Amino acid sequence: MKYDPFEARVLPIFGFYFVLILIGLIVSFKLIKKYRERKQEIALYLALVFIFFTAAIIVLAIGLAEAAITGFIGGCLGAGFGFLISEIISNFIGLEAVFSLLLWIFVIGFAMVTSVISGLYPAWRASNLNPVEA
Repeated sequence: MKYDPFEARVLPIFGFYFVLILIGLIVSFKLIKKYRERKQEIALYLALVFIFFTAAIIVLAIGLAEAAITGFIGGCLGAGFGFLISEIISNFIGLEAVFSLLLWIFVIGFAMVTSVISGLYPAWRASNLNPVEA
């Protein structure tokens, strides 16, 4: 079997996109489940506010904020564990692990953006809930 540098660069990218889609689906399903459990609370909030359009925007904003906070916490934990594991592995193989503030910011920002994109549908669905049906 001959070594192909193109495959060495392209295959990890496909794996990265697969993991990204999988994490997005997991976050989205967890948020849908959370909003189903809080259906009566959201309906009561929508019914108590006089202007329905404003209430829907507030519920949407709260849902996206919850998704962003979840992404921030997950990004911090993931970056911390990732950098810890890379330090341990670099000690075994004799290479130096490079840590930079820019990389931390990118990892946490990427996790937040992924969570917010995954939380768009559940938050939109909760904001369009009819209070009478709930």
